[in-house]
Amino acid sequence: MHFYLFPNFGFYCENRFRDDGELCLYLLEKALVATVPGSEFGMPGFLRLSFTVKKEELEEAVKRIREALKEL
Repeated sequence: MHFYLFPNFGFYCENRFRDDGELCLYLLEKALVATVPGSEFGMPGFLRLSFTVKKEELEEAVKRIREALKEL
């Protein structure tokens, strides 16, 4: 079973990145976290996060995303 979350990252897409795909690349390079652009699912500005991992791994991924976004 897969679980997905589609948080809104529109603020960053509008103010720092060209689109959600560019934000996904940034998070992959900077935070080492893979995300999928919401535009692939008709939800531009959102990112798809899959959370089928252990709670500790999910917490670490969220921490890395938060730190990468703070650097902008």
